[in-house]
Amino acid sequence: IYVTLDPTLPSERTKFVLDDSDANLIVTNTANIGLANSLAKSRHYVLNVDHPTNDIADSELDGSIGAETLACIIYTSGSPGLPKGVMETHRNLLHRVMIATNSYHISAEDRLAFFYSCSFSASARCMFGALLNGAMLLPYDVKRPTALRPAEWLLREGVTIYFCVPTLFRHVVQTLEDGETIPSVRLIPLGSEPVVKRDVELFNKHFSRDSV
Repeated sequence: IYVTLDPTLPSERTKFVLDDSDANLIVTNTANIGLANSLAKSRHYVLNVDHPTNDIADSELDGSIGAETLACIIYTSGSPGLPKGVMETHRNLLHRVMIATNSYHISAEDRLAFFYSCSFSASARCMFGALLNGAMLLPYDVKRPTALRPAEWLLREGVTIYFCVPTLFRHVVQTLEDGETIPSVRLIPLGSEPVVKRDVELFNKHFSRDSV
């Protein structure tokens, strides 16, 4: 069972999630190892995926997993109070991925942009929608500006699908010059926020007519 942790969120929230979920392993990378160690103290084992060790048993990797077994716990924002953990089974997660696969015709030729935080509920659909179909998953951290504009990055990476919210879609389009298009993108599923007429107009202006 995995529990998502966003290193950009306040440490108090992360500590609450670790305690509430009773997690005992923190998987991180070199960029966030300092934060992971400060959160772990003596209660959690820390695994740095950039420098894996050989002292982790692999004897249970071939074990069977039932459809009703928990796959992940995603925590709500906690805006009205304490965050609440929403538990998702393997059956439910695979069902969502199946719907996305069939609705968007995701195949091994696709390249999916991953704009979401891993702690966002829709992140699982994007991650596993790519990985379980043999497609490429391309993370882009919108909270950390890079030398490339989001639109330039989409062009360079040849992204074909990117899930996002309308606010992020507008931000990406605003970085485009007049007449500039992103022909590789064939699909932009928008959700979580209202879509307005102007969004459709911007889509028709900057993306291929074969896109949806």
